[in-house]
Amino acid sequence: MTVNTYSILAAAAALLSGAAARSFTDSRGDTFTTDKDKPTLVTWAHTAASLHSYGLDGTQLLGTYGEYINDGSDFDFTQPEMGSSFPADPDADELALLKDSINLSPGCEETAGYCVELDIAKLAELSPDFMLIHGYRHSPWGIANIIENITAAGFPEDRIIFNEVSMAMGPDAKNCTDEHHKDCYGRSMIDQIETFLELADFLNLDKPAELEGEIEDLCVAATNFAANMKKAQEKGVRALAAYLVPTGTSYFAHVTDDPVLRMMEELGAPIIHPGACTNCTSEYYWEWIGAKDYFNQCTADQIDDFKMAECNDETLYPVDFWLYDHRTTPTVLSDEFAEAYPDQAIQRGQLGMWAIGGRKMSPGHAATILNNVGDKFAQSDRIYAETKCTPADVSSVPHRTTGLGPGEYACYDESFHNEKYFKNCPAAGSVSTESEEEEGEEEEASVPTESDSAPVSTKSSSVKREASILAGVVAVGLLL
Repeated sequence: MTVNTYSILAAAAALLSGAAARSFTDSRGDTFTTDKDKPTLVTWAHTAASLHSYGLDGTQLLGTYGEYINDGSDFDFTQPEMGSSFPADPDADELALLKDSINLSPGCEETAGYCVELDIAKLAELSPDFMLIHGYRHSPWGIANIIENITAAGFPEDRIIFNEVSMAMGPDAKNCTDEHHKDCYGRSMIDQIETFLELADFLNLDKPAELEGEIEDLCVAATNFAANMKKAQEKGVRALAAYLVPTGTSYFAHVTDDPVLRMMEELGAPIIHPGACTNCTSEYYWEWIGAKDYFNQCTADQIDDFKMAECNDETLYPVDFWLYDHRTTPTVLSDEFAEAYPDQAIQRGQLGMWAIGGRKMSPGHAATILNNVGDKFAQSDRIYAETKCTPADVSSVPHRTTGLGPGEYACYDESFHNEKYFKNCPAAGSVSTESEEEEGEEEEASVPTESDSAPVSTKSSSVKREASILAGVVAVGLLL
């Protein structure tokens, strides 16, 4: 851990003035200190949207960089009032906050997906007290290739705060890069939420009254999700998270590396850990799986002729429920996809949205993620032959570092659930959980359809746009 010069000067000024200095230690172990009442900020657009839930407003947010919306989003900037069907996209209030600040990536504002643009001259002109970087693989998301240009242009390095979304430091501090990520452990959504609460205190944000309600909502959502996972596990249902591509290589996610998957597994979700393909690429975040490897009972001719439906009784993994990458929503939920990728769970509609990377790190967003998936997960049936779960302390650092063996999934064991998700619940008796409501109103219950519970696009243009995105993805580094 290091304490930078800017922070030392701020602390000294605080002592002389009698003001209370506040400190924050970032993901790289660097400590920052300020005595300013309302420090100003430039940050990644989705970080700004996240911090809005904690009280960030236009008086402190000077500017943002990076994309506003996710790949595959159906947000229409010509009709912003229609909003987005992606929970990870900024909502109307968050978008207004972004629009009211200076956009340092103007070429990306109305473009979905990965953005590498940042106006360094404008950043220097704004001269915020701090620049808050969104980190992925312990590298600045989107701007890794120009971060040195930012400091070379005169923006002080000791005012750049780094927030890592996926991996926490292992024994070798600051070394969670692609080459050494196996020494680090995955961060859960609750870890990110705690970090944002600390950031809110450091920035002295005026936390809105609604934040307490969001925190309570997360506890209720976690309780309901865990109950649903118990039902799923009792039926032997297994899930797998993936970026599915109908006519090329798909990418199956390592449960250790994503904050949303960490959250789900730490609440009892039976998610399969990949790595079983002996001739596939498997690295940080992903196992690369072609159709011939997944539909491994099919002949080469059946694969080439897209006749995998004839040979899908067994597959590489016994997936009863798919957690599909939200950027593939329009394509995966189209009728054509079930024909092009005839996996039995997809054919039966046993799938739910996975908001890869979380994007918005707020308790309300985390609750939405759990609520969108939990019921459908529990209502799914086991399709393939039963496989035994593996006992595991899913919240422990060793598990979050190495995970399970290829094809294994963790048993449901409440003693190993992440207790931090169950803090700050509403007072007993003040709210009923979904499980309690279902027990009391079974005769009125109905099974929600995909359109009832999952926020998906119904626009044909979105299907075409998503198909284009799927075809254009080349570098796996762009898949988060």
